Amino acid sequence: MRSVEPRRIIGVDENGLGPRLGPLVVTGVRLRLERPAPTIDELRAATGLDDSKRIFAPDRRGHGEALALGTLGVHAVGSLAELLAGRTVPSPWAPPEECALRAVEPAGGPGFSGVRGVPAPAASRRSRSPGVPAGGSFHASGPAARPARATLPCPALPARPLPRWTGEAADVARGLERLGVAVERVAWAVLCPGRLNAALADGTSKLAVDLRLFEAVVEALRDGAGAECAAVCGKVGGTDRYAGRFAAWAGRVRRVEIESRAVSRYEVEGVGSVAFVRDADAREPAVAAASVLGKYVRELWMDDLAAAVGWSGPAPSGYHDPASARLEARLREAAATGALPLPPGCVRRIR
Repeated sequence: MRSVEPRRIIGVDENGLGPRLGPLVVTGVRLRLERPAPTIDELRAATGLDDSKRIFAPDRRGHGEALALGTLGVHAVGSLAELLAGRTVPSPWAPPEECALRAVEPAGGPGFSGVRGVPAPAASRRSRSPGVPAGGSFHASGPAARPARATLPCPALPARPLPRWTGEAADVARGLERLGVAVERVAWAVLCPGRLNAALADGTSKLAVDLRLFEAVVEALRDGAGAECAAVCGKVGGTDRYAGRFAAWAGRVRRVEIESRAVSRYEVEGVGSVAFVRDADAREPAVAAASVLGKYVRELWMDDLAAAVGWSGPAPSGYHDPASARLEARLREAAATGALPLPPGCVRRIR
C-alpha cells in the first residue's frame, strides 16, 4: 500500500523591521511532518526553540547561537557569508551606486519569481553534535554540506568565524525527530540599509517591501514541496488585509478564507494555503524556528559591523538607543574617511 506523503509546513518571519542600523531579515523554514504538527510548548520542551526575543536576550546569545546552528544542522561556519551562501533569495533592489557589490549585481539580481534550489540543512541526526574544532572551520553533513559560492553580504563586514558565542551546536535534530519533524530547507532574504533605502526612496512602503520578501521566501521554499504544504507567516505591518497588497501573488488569490486581527488566511494559486498569524513566533513552531534563524543572522551582522570599527564589548542592537547612536557616529566617520568601504547611504535607514 502506498504510504501517505508527509505534510510540510513553511514558517516565515521577519527580524529587524524597525531599527536604524543593520539589515531587514526575512527567514523561512520548511518542516516535514510525519505526524500532526507539534504545539509551540511541545517544540520548546523537545528542542529549546522558542520566541527569538527570549532566546537571544543580551546575556543569552551563546544559547541562541547554539540553537540556531543546531537547527541548521551545522557545527561551525567560516563566516556570515558562508552561512548565507546558497540559502538566500535575490534582491530586486540594486546596491547603491558607490557599493562594491554593484559590480557583482549591476541590476540588483533577478526578480523574485522563479527562485529555485535553496539548499537544505542537514537531515536529522541520531548522534550528538561534537564540539566545534579550534579555528571554527565549516563542518556539516547532509545537504548543508554542499559547497556554495560565498559572497560578502556587505563589503564593510569583516569575514569572522562562527560560532561566535558558543562552543557547541545544540542537538535540535534529536528533539525534532521525537516530534516527527525534520527541517528540510531554509531560505533568507536579507536587505541591507542601502537596498532598503533604495526601495523606500521610490515610494514603496516598508509594509510592501516586507511583504514582497515574504512572498519571495515562501515561493523559494514551496518549490518541490508537493501538494500537502501550507505556509504560516508572522503578521506583516500590523494589517489584517493582504489580498490587495500582494506583488508576486497579485491576481493569484483564489480564496480569502479569513481576515481578522488574529489570523488572515488565503488560498494562493501555485502556492496553496498562506496564513498570516498574530504573534506567530510565539505560537507556531515553524515560525519560531524561522525567527530564531533570522535573529541569529541579524545578531551576526551587527556584531561584524561593530567589529569593523573596533567596537569593544557587545554590539549595539541597532535600534533607537544611545549605544546604537554612538555606533552610527563611528560608522559615519569610517565611511567618510574611507576607512570602511561603506557608502554614506548605507549607514542608516532613511525610515
